[in-house]
Amino acid sequence: MHGSENNISGAHNASGSCCTHHLNSGANPYCLRVIAPEDDAALKDLILSVVVEHGITDSEYNTNPSELEELSVQFSSPGCRYWVVEEAATGRLLGGGGLAVLPGGDGSICELQKLYLHPDARGHGLGKQLLERLLLDGIELGYRQMYLEIHPTLVKSQVLYEKMGFQRIEHRLGNTGHECCGVFMLRPLTLLNTSASNTEPVL
Repeated sequence: MHGSENNISGAHNASGSCCTHHLNSGANPYCLRVIAPEDDAALKDLILSVVVEHGITDSEYNTNPSELEELSVQFSSPGCRYWVVEEAATGRLLGGGGLAVLPGGDGSICELQKLYLHPDARGHGLGKQLLERLLLDGIELGYRQMYLEIHPTLVKSQVLYEKMGFQRIEHRLGNTGHECCGVFMLRPLTLLNTSASNTEPVL
């Protein structure tokens, strides 16, 4: 991942899960690995807590509880990928992010989905490294572009996405159902721009 991680396939963290990558984060080591069924409950709680943290109501954000159930199953389909971030020493789940084919698209565009970090995991460059990993996944899975929708109040996240090569577009693509996410961004899946600061926080 362009200098952002070291492959350590086969290594295990404190929880016993296979840790596929270490993330560079200063003093605190973090682990990046593919989502597993045992992550589902903690990840759902994390996503809902971050939404509440930013003052976005469930009705406004259109958070359908069924969309957060069994995320490991949802992202096991072909063309999907989801990574979780956890504290290597304790196995504590601190974030995650994924991609899937854009609903209602032509199959060439993937959508960045459910990228969230716990407050304790922000400010260490983890959001940038996770996003880099997902951009590489999009390329490997054969997509040509990555699309995202984001709530207008999440300004810091928008700054990071722009630094990572996403550009704002005027109109919504596909049929995501996220009506309150009024900012639309698109990025070609070519070479990665890794100029974003390692201290930029991300939702």
